[in-house]
Amino acid sequence: MINRNDTTIPEKKNFQYYLLLDKKEAEEIKVNGVKPDEIIEYEINDQQLKRYKAYFVYFNDLTMDGNFDNMDITFD
Repeated sequence: MINRNDTTIPEKKNFQYYLLLDKKEAEEIKVNGVKPDEIIEYEINDQQLKRYKAYFVYFNDLTMDGNFDNMDITFD
């Protein structure tokens, strides 16, 4: 897992992100055969769910024609 020290979004790229609640899925996900450029752990506080961790997976240059539901998502 890569720790991100800034919130810079790359310019002139098709920057995309996706939220996963499972660390294993975040490490194994591929979208259109591409692994994420970064995985960032995020802690969520919720009244009903208490506290739990989620994982943002970032893709610096991922061509999309809609949303992630229309993409070829695999877990290897």
